[in-house]
Amino acid sequence: MRIVIVGAGNVGYNLARLLSKRHDVLVIEKDPGRCAYVEEHLDVDVICGNGANVKLLNEAVAMGAKMLIALTNVDEVNIVACISIKRLDEDVLTVARVRNPDYVDTPVSSRKFVGVDIMISPEMLTATKVLQIISIPGAIDYEAMPNLGVEIIQFKIEEEHTSLIDIPLKDLPIPKECIVVAIHRDGNIIIPKGEDVFLAKDRVIVIGKPQSTHAFARLFGDASELKRFVLVGGSIAGLYIAKLLDEKKLDVKLIEEDEERCRVLSEQLKNVLVIHADATDPNVLRNEKVGNADALVCITDNEEKNLLCSLIGKKMGVPKVVARFAKVEYEEIFDMVGVDAAVGYHQVMANEVVKQIFRERTEAVLILERFSEEVIGLTVDSKAKIAGKPLRAVKFPEGAIIALVLRGEEVIIPKGETVLNEGDRVVLFTLTDEIPKLEKLFHTTLPLR
Repeated sequence: MRIVIVGAGNVGYNLARLLSKRHDVLVIEKDPGRCAYVEEHLDVDVICGNGANVKLLNEAVAMGAKMLIALTNVDEVNIVACISIKRLDEDVLTVARVRNPDYVDTPVSSRKFVGVDIMISPEMLTATKVLQIISIPGAIDYEAMPNLGVEIIQFKIEEEHTSLIDIPLKDLPIPKECIVVAIHRDGNIIIPKGEDVFLAKDRVIVIGKPQSTHAFARLFGDASELKRFVLVGGSIAGLYIAKLLDEKKLDVKLIEEDEERCRVLSEQLKNVLVIHADATDPNVLRNEKVGNADALVCITDNEEKNLLCSLIGKKMGVPKVVARFAKVEYEEIFDMVGVDAAVGYHQVMANEVVKQIFRERTEAVLILERFSEEVIGLTVDSKAKIAGKPLRAVKFPEGAIIALVLRGEEVIIPKGETVLNEGDRVVLFTLTDEIPKLEKLFHTTLPLR
């Protein structure tokens, strides 16, 4: 399928890298330097110019474009690009990234009457994700597959979690409708079996129904005890998070260094203490007793500030520090310095775009861990090689696991004797390298590789 991506910033570049492995991608970008970078690093077509230019879009339609994803930093350019290509070919699926809250009031919406099939707010998506991470004990990452009713939560095992360490998984009180699918340890990934154990500093991925994943989270602590939160940055995402926390009647402080922005925030957040100060000054965080907070969220639009505030917060003893970043190169840095959870703007957006544009072809697709892992939802086809035989008789890829089998209302944690039937919905966790083998087993073509 020919997919047009307008804008080759961090979000557009990474989405083009992801989609170009399986689809024909055309990138339209007005910055010549950025165009040269994309041409050098990706196997995609590139047009240097304004993505809202009708002549360029007409050229894209002539090249067989079936989808346009507008991801520039300017909302109006994204919306106009969608409207313009719809005028040229109404069958092109259009997706626009929109940040301004004047245009959107939900994380994902539709404005088909003006030519935008799917409108995505990365700020609202980021806020929702961060809220889940700081609200779930032990969680450092969170994703959801709403159409399957499944959550994917990543937890970090600390030394104080003695009730979980060095005990075989088969002996742990893991709720029945969830499963541990992966353990990240010292740069390696383990697809665990019953005899495997957790060690301190492990990062573990759990997939299951919400009631079960949250029951698993209670092994790390009581969510009802999380009551005090400090936010650094009154960005659009920061405002959304503050509103969500305020709705839960929690104790929230928001620190913002721009005085005019503080006035705007104070008008919209009646029950939130808005503080005009520079949070990169350790004395500011010390005076606000940030060490007593249950979580610190660094959500400014500047990675350097988020990194510095995160380091100060960890030094002051905040039990969970979450930071936002947009530049891909910062992901490893946040991890190296011990920030508990770093939420990548580009990955939040990429996951939602993939989820929306391929929902007709697969139950769900989620990209994890720097685009090297995926969680996939599939319906078992009658022609699937894996159907009708016990799983123990199937040569399953070593880097993949069937996490759940959804059969009607029944949730099955598969074992060796489990037999997959036509129509079963399965949730898979896999390394991306294993996808070709899974496609053969399930007699399907996945939209990503």
